[in-house]
Amino acid sequence: PRRTLPRCRTHLWPNRRLGILLLLILGIAAGVPTPTQAETTTRTVALSVGWSAVVYTGPDVAAATVAADLDADVLTVWDAATQEYDTFYPALPAALNSLQTVTSGTVVLLQLPAARSWTMDVLPVSPVMTVQAGWNLLPWAPATALPAAEAVAPLGSRLQGLYRLTAAGTFDSYLPALPAQFVTLTQVEPLDALWVSVGAGPPIPWAQVAGEGTTEPDTATSTASEAAQAVVYIESAETGGSSCGSGVVISPTQVLTAAHVVADATTITLRFDEESIRTGEVTGIDTASDLAVVTVAGGVPATLTPLPWAQTNRVNVGSDLWIWGFPQCWDLNDLFVAANPTLTRGIVSAVQTDANGSVLLQTDAALNPGNSGGPWLTPDGVVVGLTSWGLTDSEGLGFAYSLVDHQTVMDALLASDTPVVTAEPAPVAATVSNMSFVASTAAFCDLSRPLGPRHNLRASDLGLCLVATYNMDVGTELRLLWTLDGIALCDETGGVTASDIRGETLLYCDPPALHSGIYALTIQLNGQTVGSHSQYITRDAVTVSEMSFVAAALDGCGFAPLGPTLNLAVSDLGLCLVATYDAVELGARLDFFWSVDGNTLCSYYMLVTQSMTSGTSFPYCQPESPFGTGTYALTIQHNGQTVGSLSQYITRN
Repeated sequence: PRRTLPRCRTHLWPNRRLGILLLLILGIAAGVPTPTQAETTTRTVALSVGWSAVVYTGPDVAAATVAADLDADVLTVWDAATQEYDTFYPALPAALNSLQTVTSGTVVLLQLPAARSWTMDVLPVSPVMTVQAGWNLLPWAPATALPAAEAVAPLGSRLQGLYRLTAAGTFDSYLPALPAQFVTLTQVEPLDALWVSVGAGPPIPWAQVAGEGTTEPDTATSTASEAAQAVVYIESAETGGSSCGSGVVISPTQVLTAAHVVADATTITLRFDEESIRTGEVTGIDTASDLAVVTVAGGVPATLTPLPWAQTNRVNVGSDLWIWGFPQCWDLNDLFVAANPTLTRGIVSAVQTDANGSVLLQTDAALNPGNSGGPWLTPDGVVVGLTSWGLTDSEGLGFAYSLVDHQTVMDALLASDTPVVTAEPAPVAATVSNMSFVASTAAFCDLSRPLGPRHNLRASDLGLCLVATYNMDVGTELRLLWTLDGIALCDETGGVTASDIRGETLLYCDPPALHSGIYALTIQLNGQTVGSHSQYITRDAVTVSEMSFVAAALDGCGFAPLGPTLNLAVSDLGLCLVATYDAVELGARLDFFWSVDGNTLCSYYMLVTQSMTSGTSFPYCQPESPFGTGTYALTIQHNGQTVGSLSQYITRN
């Protein structure tokens, strides 16, 4: 993984006239899964002659067993991590097959000589998928249907397209870049087999949300409403002022909150509801894990029910979170604000470990300073953490220390009659050492290719990643200055994360243009250099040749080149490019500039795919403004250098 930003959407026009889409085999016919009643433990799937796509819900099974039971000619599954198929051919020796086991929840493509029925057990399919950059073949796990646009909303701007195979061997599709009238995939159904295309960047956790008809949203909403009564508004009087935060009732006499909310308090006041304001004192505090227990004078109101805290692991990356708190500091006497906590929703974005070994939960939910100490709940109302801190210059980066990973601390705090204080570790002198560069690719930082004499920057590489040793605390603000031959490439400032220190994520620079030269990086802390590295790196070149224009029609790209003997038809939507890509690796960034008579038609960049180089899908330009007879031109650039161009007079009927 690497620290990354979303990239632009790829512009590809599938060649439907060839009947090839998504790198699938010609003529695949969908096998439509038909789940049986929910109370049964098996389901039967009707399979057609030829190719079928099925979500396998049974226990893991040998591919040879499936092939034998169904008399299949071939089984194959898509490996999104490698962007390749794993296949089992019964006619081949076992050692030559890359697919050995069919795992539960996997989409299986199989070819049959005759129609079959496949009966399998029904095991739960996880609704949290990991979506890789490129192509993914995934099931729709929820038990109810959902509009396609809502289903893929968590994938954000990196979504390029969603496709579902039909029984006729064609594809229904949802492409965000296309007008609504061209969308043929409007709703996803339970156990649909879906091709998902995602642009460059790190893997995305896709938490598939159930649609209407399930009880999960109502149950969670009910639990959240019940939890609100246990959320407490806390005001801490301190020398020279006051501060506020949030807490949660954890026992009949105790409120759990963040240590930094009450650490400097001389007096603590707690408001439970419009009628109940009480005082409390800190009886347990651990500043390293930012946890504190406040014992309430006279106990909490008898009408309030304490919330349970997690003593076993209850969340993973992608799990839903309900986060309560008071998002700003207000006057304690403002009854509306102080008695009405705010709910925000999010997911567990990551599970981190800081430099002290403490486990942190990360969320994308909106948080503000007054949320500090507020509870992070599972949908069934169990407290898994408290709002601790966030990055003020970033959105969707909030953190809480995981309670289940701090049980010893929690037990000590809840049992303590006097404050238990863990001192903060002494600050360390920050340095960055052992620095080297590796290639930044479309999906990750390639640690197998340290750049230098043995490894060049490839045409498909987007930039450089930094491999280094960080001797500093989590959250240390660094400035990274990247240059090429003395010219600035990237200038970024940000806090070092625990995953950076562990080497699980790498800082990187993906500039608009790259070429052979001296690459240098200077790292500064408070204006002082704490690390630097420079080296000469060679960049491979690319070319695009044998270029010609064909018509972009409603059903795909044409075959015959436009020119003296073939005009653009009135019904054509634009132009497609047919070309040969020389020394262009998969994932290489190319910039396309289309024009007619010198006026811009389309301008975008895309990453080269296998379907482009094999001629099964083409770059295209579908102008938004009217276009007609004229001189059409296309310039293709790679890293700011022109690698191909074409200009041609074309008549439109």
